[in-house]
Amino acid sequence: MQTVVRRAATTASGLVILLSLTGGARGQALETTATPVAEPPESASSSPAGLKIDLGLGAALSPAYEGSKTLRGSPIPYFSVTGLLDDRVSISAAHGVALNVIAIGGLKAGVNVNYSPGRSHSDSGRVNGLPEIAGAATVGGFITYDFRPFSVGMEVKDRLGPSPGATMSFGGDYSFSPIRRLQVSVGPKIVFADRNYEQTFFGVSESSAIRATQLGNPMRAYDATPGIKNVELSLTARYAISEHWSAMAHAGLSELVGSAANSPLTQQKFQPTIAGGIVYRF
Repeated sequence: MQTVVRRAATTASGLVILLSLTGGARGQALETTATPVAEPPESASSSPAGLKIDLGLGAALSPAYEGSKTLRGSPIPYFSVTGLLDDRVSISAAHGVALNVIAIGGLKAGVNVNYSPGRSHSDSGRVNGLPEIAGAATVGGFITYDFRPFSVGMEVKDRLGPSPGATMSFGGDYSFSPIRRLQVSVGPKIVFADRNYEQTFFGVSESSAIRATQLGNPMRAYDATPGIKNVELSLTARYAISEHWSAMAHAGLSELVGSAANSPLTQQKFQPTIAGGIVYRF
């Protein structure tokens, strides 16, 4: 079964990469803006009943790579389609192509194919001399339960290709509307990573440490171990300007812990992200 899933994910990787390009220029921005956002009034959609199509453009300020102390700005195109096939399928930059296998009341569970960004030498001088990490397709599963104004969920993601790694996250959200037209969602998340993921993004081999040091980037070898990778707290807001236009904002703070925090690549444990933009609903 795993072989079948991996083959299907590989076939869909072209679509996933396209989604990543429409979803944002930086992977960190995509990951941290994955928190569900408040919806504008239903009357704002002129699409068929149940179908919602959002297009937008924004900008984000996020770490150059996970663990970097340098923040970089980048544009973020926004794209989301929900309500497909009787609300069984959705497409977005944050979650890729998702299929709801179970949808009973507030309970949803399913599978998805997405894109996981990599890391290049151009991101920071601190990774100079280390192997570049290519972007990769991911396959995963999720389960969420919505008992408004609260929701909780779990998601598993497995990177495919030569730079593997899997993560499992648990999180929750509290949604509220402090004033008319403004909807806010705030909540924590905890992320676990397996040995492959930790070693891919935070580990340093003996040969890589020697090469980086020779290039003027002092580095020590480091064997990363599995466990809790980071904990997060994020806030997302959406304000309905008119029937079709909305303004969105996101602020998040992640703290690397355990093996990720102790890596020689980690310059700063606290990883802030700020993003904002304008969205049009058809």
